[in-house]
Amino acid sequence: MYRHSLREEYQALSLVAESVEAQLKQGELKESDLNKSIANLLKLHREGLLEAYILLVKPDDGIVRDYPEYRANNREKLRRYMNEYVTAAK
Repeated sequence: MYRHSLREEYQALSLVAESVEAQLKQGELKESDLNKSIANLLKLHREGLLEAYILLVKPDDGIVRDYPEYRANNREKLRRYMNEYVTAAK
């Protein structure tokens, strides 16, 4: 992974999700045809949980440094991600 902050990783993955979303709206892609990883990325982006995912799923050392600030400001999103994706095994 070459990105070294939550912001950088979020921006990169958001661009992917937004590109897929645009292609879906234009009819170039069908949601049912998306591979599981892309579908999951899109779902997390739509639900506002992409940053929580980045922080909790194999973050690098740079991203880990962003965790305390994110947690202080977004505890509910972290809790939601854990409840909906980790403990519910979505």
